Amino acid sequence: MHLEVMEKLREHLALHPLGFPRSTSKAQIHMLEHLFNDDEAQLAVHLSPNPETADGLASKLGQDTEKLQKLLDAMAKKGLILKSKNRNNFRMMPFMPGMYEFQINSMDKELAILFEDLYPELAQDLFASPTAFTKVLAVEKHLPVDMEIVPYERASAIVKAAGRIAVSECICRKEQKLLGKGCSRPLETCIVFAPMDEQYIDLGLAQSMSVEEALKCLEKGEKAGLVRTTLNVQSRPTFICQCCSCCCALIKGVTMMDIPTALVKSGFHPVIEWESCNGCEACTSICPMKAISMEDEKATLNETKCIGCGLCVSECPLNAITLEARPKAEVPLPPSNFVELMTTIAREKGKTYFYK
Repeated sequence: MHLEVMEKLREHLALHPLGFPRSTSKAQIHMLEHLFNDDEAQLAVHLSPNPETADGLASKLGQDTEKLQKLLDAMAKKGLILKSKNRNNFRMMPFMPGMYEFQINSMDKELAILFEDLYPELAQDLFASPTAFTKVLAVEKHLPVDMEIVPYERASAIVKAAGRIAVSECICRKEQKLLGKGCSRPLETCIVFAPMDEQYIDLGLAQSMSVEEALKCLEKGEKAGLVRTTLNVQSRPTFICQCCSCCCALIKGVTMMDIPTALVKSGFHPVIEWESCNGCEACTSICPMKAISMEDEKATLNETKCIGCGLCVSECPLNAITLEARPKAEVPLPPSNFVELMTTIAREKGKTYFYK
């Protein structure tokens, strides 16, 4: 009975466009057993991305409203489902990005090992669509000044339009540290926007911050050599992550799993002025994608590997690298919003149960 419940939950999560894999090693079942008890798993399979109240669910399932409310609240406190505090409704969320990131405070070595075991198959499923759910934001101060930049390419514009902002620790770096891997880069670098900030703050996973504090957080991330990524939409992204290549599940999708569609490149790419390059190799050291190598003691860019983060421009001591716009044909227009993004991915993957 227990395994049947967990398998039904796995199948339910797999219906989401972002998916949840069937693992030959049973890694996915072990992960779900770590997160859910049987009662929670049985209720979770009745939730969808559409909000529902405890009253509505109780009526649909023929259960007691008060008992169901307590169970839903307990699941929300564990970061297994989304709860809208003002409207008291509940929604399912995908495993990643979603409930996994909500485990930041409960992350321990056991959970870290479970995720490490699950990641290869998870990545193959998560990044299977031509349209990625995240995109890279170039370091804004290096963007060309002689052209109009759309707001969704500017981190500062995203921050200023967010309304509410919070910051949490990076679960990827925390997980890798527990495994004795990773790096010493800052942990408190993941910026969360409304409406996701509400549950993060309520659960003690994040702290509210001002626009000015968020912009300083981005500056700190740039100095630490972190890549800015955000939701691949034109309006109302819910986060800006600051990622490193040694820990980040998104970047590893490209570097470790060799899945180019794990990330959308920024709309810009670096141009190296060979005459000014002195071969110091600062850019090769900072590049998270190993996209810059030395030829004849000069920095040379591999355009295929480059994601346009702009960190090499920040690092060059001679200002021998600049950012230029990529050709328009190489820059796909992002979906308008989250629902359009999920619908696009659902159609590309043939997972149209929740998003038609």
